[in-house]
Amino acid sequence: MRIGSHKLQNSIKAREFSGDSALIWSGVGEFILATEKYLGKDIGDFHLTGVERFGDFGMELVGTGRYHYYYSEKAKNLSLEEVVVHALLVEFGPRTILYSTVLLLAHRDKIGRKKLFELGMKYDVDVEGLLEYLKGKGVKRYPYPSMEEVRETFKMYFGEGNFGAVTQTEF
Repeated sequence: MRIGSHKLQNSIKAREFSGDSALIWSGVGEFILATEKYLGKDIGDFHLTGVERFGDFGMELVGTGRYHYYYSEKAKNLSLEEVVVHALLVEFGPRTILYSTVLLLAHRDKIGRKKLFELGMKYDVDVEGLLEYLKGKGVKRYPYPSMEEVRETFKMYFGEGNFGAVTQTEF
């Protein structure tokens, strides 16, 4: 297989899955696509991912009309770390950072930091910057939301009492 031919193979598989698909990221034997069609959570080797999957972890969000699917013959279930990093890969903007931050805080005891860093490197997503933000560094820099906005969003999804246990030094 020539260098780059995996992208052609991935494009063909993506189009077979959904005619309007667009590749967001492509690797050997795996890729992430965007489509306007919701085709289910797990369809064969295609797995709904990104913010559209946050509901599995306690954050039902209103969709944007775009759905993202991760394709891999090896993946059977997507971890929280994968879903968050895929979301940030798709859009590293204020909305996604806010919801990803809240989700990471809500599941802080279950997050594999090493896995997050490895996935960040794989997908070229600034996971380190996000974790530094959670420690209270760079809080006033765009595209990161204010900690007050994080606190209010956390309370909305996970309850007032649960945020009291969260400290900025846990990450």
